[in-house]
Amino acid sequence: MAVALGGAAVGLLGALSFRALYVLWRIVESGFSRSPAAAVTFPLLGLLASYLLVDTFAVNKSIGSATGIVLAEYHTKGAPSLRDSVVRTFAGVATIGFGGAAGPEGPGILIGPGIMQYIARILGIRSRRGRLTLAGAAAGLAGVLKTPATAILYALEVPFTRGIEKEPFLEVVLAATASYAVSVALTGPVPLFAVQVQLISGPATLVWSAILGVVAGAYSIGFSKLYGLAGRASSTMRLRGGFALTVLTGGAAVGLLGLASRSSIGPGIDLMGSVVLGALAIQSLALLLALRSFTVTATLNFGGVGGLLTPVVINGALLGALYAKLLGLEPISFYALVGAAATLAGTYKILLAPAAMVVELSGVGFMIPALLASAVSYAVSLPTTLFRFQLTGSAKEEALLRSIYSKLKGSQFLSHLRVSDVVNRAVRSVKLDDPLRVAIEVMTSEGLDELPVVDEGGRLVGRISIDDISWLGESRLDAPVSSAPLLSANSIGLDAPLDDAIERMLTAGIRTFYAVAPDGVLVGVLDEMAIVRALMGHI
Repeated sequence: MAVALGGAAVGLLGALSFRALYVLWRIVESGFSRSPAAAVTFPLLGLLASYLLVDTFAVNKSIGSATGIVLAEYHTKGAPSLRDSVVRTFAGVATIGFGGAAGPEGPGILIGPGIMQYIARILGIRSRRGRLTLAGAAAGLAGVLKTPATAILYALEVPFTRGIEKEPFLEVVLAATASYAVSVALTGPVPLFAVQVQLISGPATLVWSAILGVVAGAYSIGFSKLYGLAGRASSTMRLRGGFALTVLTGGAAVGLLGLASRSSIGPGIDLMGSVVLGALAIQSLALLLALRSFTVTATLNFGGVGGLLTPVVINGALLGALYAKLLGLEPISFYALVGAAATLAGTYKILLAPAAMVVELSGVGFMIPALLASAVSYAVSLPTTLFRFQLTGSAKEEALLRSIYSKLKGSQFLSHLRVSDVVNRAVRSVKLDDPLRVAIEVMTSEGLDELPVVDEGGRLVGRISIDDISWLGESRLDAPVSSAPLLSANSIGLDAPLDDAIERMLTAGIRTFYAVAPDGVLVGVLDEMAIVRALMGHI
């Protein structure tokens, strides 16, 4: 009930944020015709407003693509606050409304997790934070694009490049469906990209779709590398020149490219229609594909906040239409849509969501060509990914720690850190004489796999795993913890160097250390995610 209520709230707020940025963009766009200089000035103002909003009012200062922000929160088990979600939503409206090349789904994806967490807290509902984060993102996407199946599959596929996150399935489905229902009730059922596409079939169509998949995969590699390079350049620029130089560079780049073609900036909603209709010449398609690749990259790496999914879809449609026109293939609309799906698969490393998007936009007849092109693009572009926090598989904690440690190993910052600097002192434990029932209740309510066990003096004596006691019958749950098999606990001193602890974790496969005082008293817990959260802001 709480998830559905949260999804409905996200649908309402997502629709309102989309309307706000759309109206603002139309006002700004009308100013471009009166003054060419406005094409440079307004995007710069949008990036400046976005950066200042986040830097001034948000606790978490992350900017950039909505999906990248959500993945960082999900994999580090952060709880996006309502405050940060609202601030980033306004930042997204400013970025896109003033002409930044970002997707209008961004504010919806960003407001979703904060709303879900807030409603769950108000209603006293316990749920693992990551589940609500993905459910909120799915609700935000479904409410804006009005493609609920695409939103559901996106949320389940995007956390990993080689797998699907199954645990939050129910929450994601409920939230996305409720958001979609509210959005349709408010603004009608037509998707954001409502396209009429002529269906073609036959073996030749599949061959041309597969070749388009190769082309889209190659483009995905290039775009992902460009996006990553811009991110590193932006980080360096912020360190050396401050935010003013960073935003000025990004805003000027977006604005100057916008002078070359107005269609290269803004949300690109109208552009998608022109591409699918085949209204653009080969030169225009090639120019816009190049320009939008750079404007999207500059917008989201140099101060802006917004969606990256719809810009990728639009670029993929440009690529598909260009491919069809160069080879004399018809209809242009078919290959534009297949190109959009294949490019989304190659850049986002998702397979099912792109095919679902094509089906929701144009009908089930497009599923096989879209799936084929998406699979080829996905395979060609591996292992390149757009997102730093998109992991390869389910062992996400170790993968994150290994990635971050490789960047900071040997640095002066890391060498000065001790276990005491990052340890979580709010550690839950049970005593030897506590009933086993208490241990199970604590682990299930807190979502823990194990608990440290202490003696009467608070000294660490071992740990107990839920797998070892959950199978016990009801009659045995009143027995003391000391009657259950205790596992050895990996302890570490508070003064131990943090880099030594990380090395031990990665070489010995240790997931959790229990920090103890010199007399053996348990004082905290140090796990992989605690270290990741402490270090991620310094890479």
